[in-house]
Amino acid sequence: VVKGLTAGTATITATTSNGFTAQCLVTVSSSVVYYSGYYPAPDFGAYMNVNAFATGSTDKMTMFVYKAQDITVSSEIALKGYLDLLFENGFYYVTKRYDSENMPVLIYKNDAYGVYVLITCGITYGYASVKIAVTNASSFW
Repeated sequence: VVKGLTAGTATITATTSNGFTAQCLVTVSSSVVYYSGYYPAPDFGAYMNVNAFATGSTDKMTMFVYKAQDITVSSEIALKGYLDLLFENGFYYVTKRYDSENMPVLIYKNDAYGVYVLITCGITYGYASVKIAVTNASSFW
């Protein structure tokens, strides 16, 4: 299984044990899905092809929680790919804070749209999880 993490092309070459080779050109097109109401915040679930198993909202932000076990690539690859997608959509790193469980929360902002994306991980309902919060409130912490 090959999963494209960003738009582009790549040639994949496979070689059998007896020396035969085959090549395949793979093209990944950009079809970014955004969190509803928070353009241009890329939807992590759509990007990783996983559904949020929990969501929550306050008057200031919306949180999407994804089970780590549902993500089919390593957490390092998933995070790097999602951060690249944030940067491609005009976000930049703002700061790191700590939540009530002392877990780091990485905060990114898109100035043009006034949208923030907060990324953390932890245990939610007994599952290791990735948590993405989105907001357009200037004061949310």
